[in-house]
Amino acid sequence: NYNIVGGYGENIGGLVGYGAASTISKVYTKGTIKLLSTKETFNHIGGLTGRNILSTQIASNISQCYTEGDIITPNATAVGGITGTLSGYSTTYKHNLSNSYTSVNINAKSYVGGLIGTASSYTNITNSYAVGKVNGSNSAIGGLVGSTANPSTCTSSYWCAETTGQLTSALGINTTITNLSRQASYSGWNFSTIWAIEEETSLAYLQGMKVPDMVYDKMNGYGIYT
Repeated sequence: NYNIVGGYGENIGGLVGYGAASTISKVYTKGTIKLLSTKETFNHIGGLTGRNILSTQIASNISQCYTEGDIITPNATAVGGITGTLSGYSTTYKHNLSNSYTSVNINAKSYVGGLIGTASSYTNITNSYAVGKVNGSNSAIGGLVGSTANPSTCTSSYWCAETTGQLTSALGINTTITNLSRQASYSGWNFSTIWAIEEETSLAYLQGMKVPDMVYDKMNGYGIYT
């Protein structure tokens, strides 16, 4: 239930603004970030974290998290539903984002993604999805990830063009909202101990955490269930 309002700022997140080699798990956030300055810079803004920096000695991990809400930053760059920026260099350790989902509606400028705005080449994404609206006025706009570099990896992670409004993404698989209501569409996901779904009624959600109305409501606006 955060509400962050201002003109200009950097490293802003619903939970953490700036994280260094941090581990975040089993957390959800819901709220609004609204910055209306005309100043242009890399702002690093996300529904969970603004920016995560990778250490040369410790991995950075986000797992079993979800985010809802709105990010209204029309002149900002590096903006994502979970995190704005994953950055840093390490030949041994990675940014790991797994088993997470987001329905944050974003209005930003460049390097904008439903899940991650911009990610370093040392990023692994696994078993995650984004369904929030993604708007960007310039470059590197993606349904799941705005921008990244090789050899980042993305496994069984999805965005929905119907809801995000984006046909492309730097990483991930485009699917339909109907597919996201069927367990069989989530290839390799753990529906025994991590995920749950109400077949053809909801999207996948995390076990043991509050179930957001979004997993039902997202389906209603697209002519599937009313």
